[in-house]
Amino acid sequence: MHEPQNDADGKRKLTMRFRVTADERKDLLARAAGSGMTYSDYVRSRLLGSKQQTKKATPLREAIIKLMAELGKSGSNLNQISRSLNRMSDEREDYSDTVKMVEHLAIEHRTILEQLNRILEEHGHQG
Repeated sequence: MHEPQNDADGKRKLTMRFRVTADERKDLLARAAGSGMTYSDYVRSRLLGSKQQTKKATPLREAIIKLMAELGKSGSNLNQISRSLNRMSDEREDYSDTVKMVEHLAIEHRTILEQLNRILEEHGHQG
């Protein structure tokens, strides 16, 4: 019987199942977690000798990625506030001190993002 090939996009579409005992299952899941791979990638790498395709995010990486996403949102807000204050200062009162404070916050914000990216890179992850 002829098995269908992967599509041109290389996505896996077939599923294989096999039976294990409760202890074997626990052991396989623990080994996969210990290797930093998903369960599927771990089994494939052991059975086929293939190289690791994906790596599960460590708790540190997950936390940093979430932090970076939140910082990205607040950075966007800082930018909008700064633009608005600049427009207002052109039209009315002098908001130059407030603009300077917001600009300083934006610089600190970028510095934090850069530091988080460095931490990710030091742990072998691309930011």
